[in-house]
Amino acid sequence: MDAIAYPFRFSGGKTVKVDTETNQFRAQTIAAAMRTGKGELVITPTYGVDSPEFGSLDVAGLTYTLSTYHPDIIIDRISEEVEPRTEVLAVQVEFSSVSDRGVI
Repeated sequence: MDAIAYPFRFSGGKTVKVDTETNQFRAQTIAAAMRTGKGELVITPTYGVDSPEFGSLDVAGLTYTLSTYHPDIIIDRISEEVEPRTEVLAVQVEFSSVSDRGVI
């Protein structure tokens, strides 16, 4: 099954799509969860993370969101680092999927 790619874009006059069974789609899903604040989606107010504006990434919120709404994505490791020159928080998420591990 295909989903619209994130970020949304066009190619050849059509929306770019990505297969939902790929790691590219899973990475997009993680990125979307990290950019969605808790309470931002009225229908699912627990989806997303608390704002990292004055601290670090809400790892617990991200883990909860993915395990609840995307149980096929398994977080293996999350690392954070503040870029010295820009003071931007850089987050690296290593993940796998249930199908990668052969878990049923």
